[in-house]
Amino acid sequence: MPVNRQNIRAVPHVPQAVNERIRPAQIHAVGPLDTNKMLSRYQTYVQYELAAQQCFWLATYKGEYGRENWQHEKMHGWQIMAFATPAGCDADFVKAQSDAYLATVRERGPDFLAEFALAHAGSSRVHSLADIREERANSEDWIDEHLMNQEVGERIVGVCNLSPIAESYILVGRKEGEPPFGASDAERLRTLILDFPRVHHWLMLERGLVAPAKKPFSPREQEVVRGLLGNEDEGAIADRLGISQGTAHNYIVDIFRNFGVTSRLEMNQLWLQDLEFDD
Repeated sequence: MPVNRQNIRAVPHVPQAVNERIRPAQIHAVGPLDTNKMLSRYQTYVQYELAAQQCFWLATYKGEYGRENWQHEKMHGWQIMAFATPAGCDADFVKAQSDAYLATVRERGPDFLAEFALAHAGSSRVHSLADIREERANSEDWIDEHLMNQEVGERIVGVCNLSPIAESYILVGRKEGEPPFGASDAERLRTLILDFPRVHHWLMLERGLVAPAKKPFSPREQEVVRGLLGNEDEGAIADRLGISQGTAHNYIVDIFRNFGVTSRLEMNQLWLQDLEFDD
């Protein structure tokens, strides 16, 4: 599925390394109703901890969702389901870069960093562009030009594996001329993934990408899920989304069925479970 533009947050071009110090407690304190704030704080925290200029987030899913598309063939059956920009990036610039990236992937296949990450799916892990370049005897790849257009010199990718068909990606970049990411950076990013399971799980759960959801939610269904978490009744959800109350009711029934629950209370309990990822 092509990147859903409704999931791109509009924030200002090419950011610098952040000076703001976000505390872990500020991330953990955000509830399920404001996962955008939770993610923004998490991205800023990761960016600060790795002395980086950018931190993107991607949700990836391996399975059917609507029509099968080119991503299945080109990306080992995986597809990008959601995308969030780092603080300090211009939305139009990011959209143009994302469109260009996906167009090149469609034509030529994934870049070698994405190819390597996809080939090693199945565990929480970290891959750096510098390490993979070294393995490939410093051979060039089209990702180099793409990163240059973003004013990025080095990139490291952290992946939180939630299931065999759902992974949450953190893409961190440093400016050209900055030191490459080393072993200590890779270990720090791995820790930053494993120490924040709620961030990754909630972002995927609200999109229906992890159990007990049986299939991904559409963007409209995601809006209804947020209404249910916020204790809106059917009428309030219908008014907010500009749909009839009957349509809102049908969405709610489908969401409960997808989650395998029979009530709003049961659904809300899904966000309260204890989480821990394998190291």
